[in-house]
Amino acid sequence: MLGLSRVFILLLCVFLSILFFSGCSSLPIQEKLQQASIPNTLPAPIPSALPNTTSLPQQQITKIAHQLMGSPYHYGGVTPDGFDCSGFIQYIFKQANIQIPRTAALQRDASQTIPSLQKLRQGDLIFFKTSIKNDHVGVYIGNAQFIHASTGQKKVRKSNLHNNYWRKHFVKFGRLIPDGVVSQ
Repeated sequence: MLGLSRVFILLLCVFLSILFFSGCSSLPIQEKLQQASIPNTLPAPIPSALPNTTSLPQQQITKIAHQLMGSPYHYGGVTPDGFDCSGFIQYIFKQANIQIPRTAALQRDASQTIPSLQKLRQGDLIFFKTSIKNDHVGVYIGNAQFIHASTGQKKVRKSNLHNNYWRKHFVKFGRLIPDGVVSQ
């Protein structure tokens, strides 16, 4: 009987370890295999101008993202005391009264694909595959720039899409705010 409880405890520890080390936004194994061959399709640099069709919620999201720059990175974090990438995105959308999924993978899957950088609006999302098991997400702020919770810099910061690292790991542009009435 004692041996059976040790096996149970060992299996429980293994299970909890897998959950703990699965990353900010890890994918299920089948989805990992599907995503492993994602082409790097970020277009070449283009002159960027902010579109004049950004909606009020998108403007709020961009403003909130700017206000949170410098907030610390914290794995699993969902508050200004510390964010991971998808927790940061979920938080800024929640502040604009928009409920979205928690992980980068679920945010990516829930978003409408935007075909090109030229079609992006402030508040749209940019998705990356930073390793075989981790996804990354940031919010577009215009001029080929985005704000994200950076594991490398350990804070919420601004980055440029034309940086070689981000070009190499780019997966998709996405929109979680449906088209509708826009401000001019």
